[in-house]
Formats: sequence, structure tokens, C-alpha cells
Amino acid sequence: MSVPASKRILNVRFFSRKPPNDAFSLESLFHQIFKNLSTSPDINISHVYCPNSGGLTGLLKNISFAVKNRSNINHVTGDVHYLAIFLPNCVLTIHDCGNPEQFLYFKRIFYKLIWLWLPAHRAKIITVVSEKTKQDVIKYTGVRDDKIVVIPNFIDEKFKFSPKEFNSEKPIFLHIGITPNKNLERVAVALMGVHCELRVIGKLSEAQEDVLKKANIAYSFTFSLTIDQVVEEYKNCDAVIFASTYEGFGLPILEAQTVGRPIVTSNIDPMEKIAGNAAILVNPLEVSDIRRGINELITDGDRRMQIVLNGIENSKKYSIAQAISSLTTIYQSI
Repeated sequence: MSVPASKRILNVRFFSRKPPNDAFSLESLFHQIFKNLSTSPDINISHVYCPNSGGLTGLLKNISFAVKNRSNINHVTGDVHYLAIFLPNCVLTIHDCGNPEQFLYFKRIFYKLIWLWLPAHRAKIITVVSEKTKQDVIKYTGVRDDKIVVIPNFIDEKFKFSPKEFNSEKPIFLHIGITPNKNLERVAVALMGVHCELRVIGKLSEAQEDVLKKANIAYSFTFSLTIDQVVEEYKNCDAVIFASTYEGFGLPILEAQTVGRPIVTSNIDPMEKIAGNAAILVNPLEVSDIRRGINELITDGDRRMQIVLNGIENSKKYSIAQAISSLTTIYQSI
């Protein structure tokens, strides 16, 4: 007699590019999911990490490792997408598609084929963190819409509400990230003449420091932080500026909202949807509009307070319990 699907023990193995550390990463996010799923009586779960993450040799080592360590249900949790080509009954999580057009011709073809197209078509189910990423996956791979499940990111439990009176005389603005899509250079120009301090998480390049100095902004930066230190940065700031030009999700929006900090973010997907009605939205490509949003945040106390209150409620919608429930349903379907 066959065992009902609901009573079967599911053998699930997570594959990640490297072990988690104290900093926020894809690995730390899925390690939290792993810990929660470990308590389920219906799931026998394990988590393994690739031995190498660099170059063609590293890619081949990772593939060999994955084939030797495959299980009944295999979940590639992000970044090492190509493993899905070689794993049966595979769930593939794609956090974002990046920008394939940035590469030269042959590397662009390799990237699209090995990192996106083949993994997406080989996987049983693809999970993505936002509707924006879903549409990007369809655009680059042509997979069916019903093969992709949106499971939003969730907020680390270490982020909690921490009240702070807004310093309208000289606010501290927190800026997360220094890669080109984080838009630091436009934010710097937008802050010219604003009496504030810009606190950046990320190691600034000489060129970025030159931009900040030319804008005559008081600034400081820090990097290689633990998750606890990141939480403290949110607590210490007065507001967050996250005017990114591209994101797969936009977790800093929810982190700011959870801690109780007003945020200026981009009026494009997925940031606009993630923010709900709890942010000042700006065009990230227009310095004047970023400046408008920053000035509105500083001068309009009622608007600022409403953003904080709305943000606390909005962030409650993104819980690890929802992610666990969705993943369990996916594993059972496989």
C-alpha cells in the first residue's frame, strides 16, 4: 500500500555557495530557513556548501560535489544556479538576474546559458523573491509562468523596533551598499547643501570618496559588519536612503521599517511594491527628485511619522513562517 504524500518523510538537501557567517547573506537567510525546517517531523533536511566558488575549475569542482551529494529533493538556494542542471527534483531559487548585458559577447552568452537558461529549464520549480525577478526570469529564459513561485524575503529576527527622535538639525542618513546599482553618486549630489551626515555601509572607492568630498558632505563608512552591527547602524541613524536603480527585492526597505526609520526609496519595482505606502518614493535617475524626497523627509514631520507607523505594519507581512509554509508545499508537490 502506498504512503499518502502528506505522511511521507521528505528528504531535502540545500546547496549553497559557502557557509554562512555573521554577516547578512543569501547563506544566512537560508540557514534560518534550514533551522526552522529542521524541527519539522515530515522533513529530513540537510545543508551542504560548495567547496569552491571561483573560476572554471571551481565551477567543475562544485558540479562534481553536487552530483556526489544529491538527495531526493535538491534545493539550490541561490548564486550557484548552474548546479540545478545536474540535480534531479531540483528547486532553484533566483534572487535576481543581474544584468547580463554588462558582459562582452561570449561571456554574455555563457552567463545567460549556464547561469540562467539551462538551470531554469532543468529545475522542477523556480522560486523568486519578487514579481520583478519573476518577470526577469521569464524574459531571459522563456520558462512558463506557472513554473515560478514568488516567495518574498523575510526580515531577520534580530531587527526590532527601536524608537529614536528624528534629528532635524543634522540627521544621519544611512546608505546601504556601494555597487553601481546602489546609486551612491547621485545621492551624494542630491545631498549637496543639506546639513546632514551620510553613513555608508560598504568600502568606498577613491572615486566615490572624491564625489562625496566634492559634494561637501559629512560622511563616514564601515564594512564587513556582522548582522548585529548592521542592526546597530539602523538604530543609530535617523533615516535610510535606498534610491537604488535595480534590485531583485530590496530588503533594506523592510529592515528600516522594522526598526522604525523613515526611508526614501525608488519608485520602481520591486522597491515601490515592497515599501507599500510607507516610504517617500523618488525617481532614482533624477538627482532633483532624490533631493525633493530628502527635503520632504526632513521638513514634513507629520509625513515622516506616518511613514514610520505605516512601515511597522507593512514589515509584518514579510515573515519567515510564510516562507517556510510556501517551501514545504513545494517540496510536497515534488
